[in-house]
Amino acid sequence: SAGELAALLDERLETKCRLYNVDAERKVGRVAIVSGMGDSAVSEAVARKADVLITGELRHQYGLLAQELGVGVIVAGHYATETLGLMALKDKVKLRFPELDYFWLNVPTGL
Repeated sequence: SAGELAALLDERLETKCRLYNVDAERKVGRVAIVSGMGDSAVSEAVARKADVLITGELRHQYGLLAQELGVGVIVAGHYATETLGLMALKDKVKLRFPELDYFWLNVPTGL
């Protein structure tokens, strides 16, 4: 369900998701994901028959568009969704350059 998916994202991304235009009990089969400010992908999510779009931010005009087009949005926070790619890159760099010393500085903004 959308609520279970949001709870999983909350736990894994250390964030607090908001559901927009989707009931927490709604079953979710197909998901569109765009990190950061991916709310402009609402139309593409609908075109690709997604049940929900997971993104970091939702601006007013795209929230209204999601409502008009009938797609749910799970807003997981800009920071929480943007850092996923950087963490994956960090792991690849470590494999390619094991002699490098590095660390991940996690500074969640709550946004």
